[in-house]
Order: sequence, then C-alpha cells, then structure tokens
Amino acid sequence: SCVCVEVYGLAVSVAQVEAAGLFSGMPVLVLSRSITTNAAPMDVLWATAQQELAARYPGSRHIVAPAGTHNLHLTQRAWFVNSIQEFLTRAQ
Repeated sequence: SCVCVEVYGLAVSVAQVEAAGLFSGMPVLVLSRSITTNAAPMDVLWATAQQELAARYPGSRHIVAPAGTHNLHLTQRAWFVNSIQEFLTRAQ
C-alpha cells in the first residue's frame, strides 16, 4: 500500500532534509493536516516533524488545516488553494 512505502521512505526523507541544511532568503510554506486527540502515534510523529520542518526555515509559515485527511489538496481544496495564494501574495 501507499502508506507502507511512505513509512519506509520516512527515514530517508528526514535524512535528506537534515543534510540539505538551512537556507534563508526564500519564503517557505508548510501545510499540514490537523490531527485529532486520539491520533495514531504515526500521525503525532508526522505533525511534530511538520512543525520541526517549518522551524528550520526562518520566517517560514506553517498552517494547519481545520480538517482533512492526508490528501489536503483533494479533501480541503479551497483551503489549500487559498493558503497558497495568500502565502504568495505576502511573499511578493
């Protein structure tokens, strides 16, 4: 399944982000799905990783969707597009 491939690739992805180092001067937007109070441990880990990713980039913006699942671009399309448009407007 898709989730298994993603989980197996997580360590590699984390290593790639850490190896890339920090950069500044470029706006960064991190969009995340919200997690519930009874979230699975993997969901909590993922939410923490998203917060840490945003913290790596000074001046970044991290926005958490009010609802939705893994595929925010599909399940929260209006919120997703609006968040990106607003971010790009502010970045100009």
